[in-house]
Amino acid sequence: MKSFVLLKTISIVAFLILAQHTKAQTQEANTGKAPEYAKALDLGLPSGTKWANMNIGANSEEEYGLYFAWGEIVGYEGVGANQNLNDDRQFKWDFYKWCNDPKPFFTKYCTLPKYGTADDKTVLDKEDDAANANWGDPWRMPTKEEAQELLENTTLVEVKEFPSGQKVFHLVSKINGQSILLPVGGMRNYGQHQMLNTFVRYWTSSIDKKRPFAAYTIGGHVILKPKIEVIGRFMGQNIRAVTK
Repeated sequence: MKSFVLLKTISIVAFLILAQHTKAQTQEANTGKAPEYAKALDLGLPSGTKWANMNIGANSEEEYGLYFAWGEIVGYEGVGANQNLNDDRQFKWDFYKWCNDPKPFFTKYCTLPKYGTADDKTVLDKEDDAANANWGDPWRMPTKEEAQELLENTTLVEVKEFPSGQKVFHLVSKINGQSILLPVGGMRNYGQHQMLNTFVRYWTSSIDKKRPFAAYTIGGHVILKPKIEVIGRFMGQNIRAVTK
């Protein structure tokens, strides 16, 4: 009887420790506070939108930061920080938060009934905005229009490579000469980290109305200036926050 009570006590303690650890991980991933070295870059854009100087989850301007599926607020590392990708996260429809069937069949952010529950939402709600969840107000993810504005009003000066091997797009404002760096972080797809130091991939907060299974992204190869593209919402991509 004493052995049973002891075993039960140990099990309860172990459960509480695991629960506290899991809660701590969640809180760490979504602190709701921007790092002290994050700042808003004024590129002189017509809308007044200011872009952050670093990615969500990064500690410096050249770091890739974390990778997020569109509309999810918990990010995951890439091979830049973890060569083994052993976090057990598969970036595919089966793991995607807003999909309950591999067809895919969406439960939120859907404009066409044939793809799921149509709610006509085309821009992320605040609670599903990874930039706001991780950095808090006034930060948020850029819309498609804000991303387009950035690209139209900047010039790609160079693709800079740091001693660490990390590559970044160096964009300069056509309006006031202010610079912004976009690390070439590639993306996470299924269990792989693809196109590292070859492609940039940055989510916007907007989906494609005609193809709600895809969302708009800033994308581009290192030999070309980035442009607005669409890609499946389950993909793991970097996020750059904006504010006014």
